[in-house]
Amino acid sequence: MNSQKTYPQLGFRQRLVKWMFRLLKMIIYRKNDPVERFRKGMEFFTGFLGKPKGVTLEDFTIEGIEAEWIVPKGCENSETVMYFLHGGAYGMGSIKSHRSIIARIAKRCNVRAMHINYRLAPEHVFPAAVEDSVTCYKWMLTQAY
Repeated sequence: MNSQKTYPQLGFRQRLVKWMFRLLKMIIYRKNDPVERFRKGMEFFTGFLGKPKGVTLEDFTIEGIEAEWIVPKGCENSETVMYFLHGGAYGMGSIKSHRSIIARIAKRCNVRAMHINYRLAPEHVFPAAVEDSVTCYKWMLTQAY
């Protein structure tokens, strides 16, 4: 019996973005480069993924923190939501850079998703990102999610 898991093949766009990230790392990675350069590169390359069809985006703010609802068709009035905090070690990532993957997860799970632009290091020291995340989580609780 084979217990090895199988995963679906990456689509062309996903392979392209993966290859572009590798190329970006080889070409421009320098220890002393400003973090903003890496952030812009991440948003540029993830921009090629796009969002799936049948998903709407709604921008809003929570106590000055940029947020976005990602709403798959048929989930407009759903009380079940996913609160997604993007990766990036609290130094990279944004609503824009992670929109595609969050939209695909939300669509596949048939739930609305909310994600935020929490403050990033090194401009904002710990615990700024955590405070923003908790603020938005508490807001969701006040909205009865």
